[in-house]
Amino acid sequence: MALLDSMGAYGTGKALAYGRVRATGKKWIDQINVLPAPQSGHFYNVGDIISDGTYQQVCVTAGLSGSGLPGWNESPGGLTGWGGAAFKNGGSTNGAGTQYGLWVLGEGEWDGFDILWNQTSPLFAVGLGYDIGTGLYDAGPTLLNPAAIHFHSGTDGAFGASLPVPSSNGPDQGADNWLAELPTGAAIITQCYSRMAYYMMKWLPQFIITDSFQINQIGQTLNPIGDWRALRCRIFDDLGNQVGYEWTQNPAWHYVDACLRCMIMPRSEYQLNMVINSGPSYVTYPEALDSAALDKFDWGSIYEFAQDCDYVLPNGKPRFQGNYAFSSQTTLAAITEQILLCSRGYQQEYAGKLFLNMDKPRPSYFTLTDQHQIPYTLELDDKEVHQNANDMTGEFSDTNLAAVCTVASILYTTGDPEGPALIITSPNENPCAPWDVIQIGGNSNPALNRQYQVNNIISDYAFKASVYQGTAPSDGATGTGGVMGYPQARFQQRDPELWHQSHAVARGQIGP
Repeated sequence: MALLDSMGAYGTGKALAYGRVRATGKKWIDQINVLPAPQSGHFYNVGDIISDGTYQQVCVTAGLSGSGLPGWNESPGGLTGWGGAAFKNGGSTNGAGTQYGLWVLGEGEWDGFDILWNQTSPLFAVGLGYDIGTGLYDAGPTLLNPAAIHFHSGTDGAFGASLPVPSSNGPDQGADNWLAELPTGAAIITQCYSRMAYYMMKWLPQFIITDSFQINQIGQTLNPIGDWRALRCRIFDDLGNQVGYEWTQNPAWHYVDACLRCMIMPRSEYQLNMVINSGPSYVTYPEALDSAALDKFDWGSIYEFAQDCDYVLPNGKPRFQGNYAFSSQTTLAAITEQILLCSRGYQQEYAGKLFLNMDKPRPSYFTLTDQHQIPYTLELDDKEVHQNANDMTGEFSDTNLAAVCTVASILYTTGDPEGPALIITSPNENPCAPWDVIQIGGNSNPALNRQYQVNNIISDYAFKASVYQGTAPSDGATGTGGVMGYPQARFQQRDPELWHQSHAVARGQIGP
């Protein structure tokens, strides 16, 4: 058995991750248990696996084995009867056996995985959609013999359990059952790994053969990577009452959680040891914060910030979401800077409280006054005469798409003999030439608003184009309206003229 690092390296400085992250984790245990040899007069259950010295033999009919050893079938998939039991050849052992691995993800409590792969050939999913409430997940394509997974979310370990008895399959923080299957010397690592989110995997590579499918896993090893739902966070209302505890992608609650863990309640005091139920309805709920911790935040501004992040835009997505991982050496200042950078936010501290504010969308026009002028930087040549008007010309970079023609209709089809194509028609004469890169905006079908490259000119009012950037729309996608322009036309310098009507001493804003 290999213990791959000193757990003391984690201490109180474990990694923090929020939102959805792709990770393998830090490998801590790497073990292969050699397959047991055949035993005469032993009762074997379906699925039990032994080694005849050269091949794996998988029990397919439960029963008591006979006396002496049988003549084992040496063809992969071949059957051997032995007493009341029957075995199927599972392929060469090749010195292999049951593999065990333990990977530490970071400081808990994590919520589970969306998908976990084993990076073998072929790449295949071993787990889908972990549910922390039940501890269940979809085992993926069973014909590919996926590894089994135990996930432990990373709450506080059981109080007083200095040398726990392995009894858990997760998601609680009890010692994992598979630790009992490791060699005797592994007793030193039979513990709860308090406050560390981790997972264990168990896998026996096999040669799988069916009427229409076969794969040889012999010689492959566990090498997982997954998309994980990371830290669960406390959720509050505008008065500072805790109203939830859940996985979230809202940067406001990531900010609060990071401040609690790293500054207000240093990690040793961040209580995660309240388990409401266990078993089929496992639910955790952290201890309530005391008034001293709650008073560190201005909950009105933080709640408003959270609502602004969750605001649903016209495309159906929240305004801001956060997904990030921080190493154990990252300072709180760097953590909060990244969180706020992802949400156009900034923090303020006043009277001992932390405030959050967002750089919210602003109107595209405003009234220009002398308050906007840096002293001695603006010179205006205005003439105090009755006959002339005053005018000023400003400059700014325009991010809007400059239209060169309007769009009547768009059809995307994969059935074109020349390959997938976009057929664009316009009521205006077509201004494009082959190989031009164009941008469509404002179409009734949002999936069609992207960049394309012109391929063929059909007529003065229609042309074909292929997707230049982004994912292709679905076959048969249609849309109407919008405009067409060139991407390079964006961010061009604009020079709007501000003109005042002729009147006596034409200064200042003209009223109605």
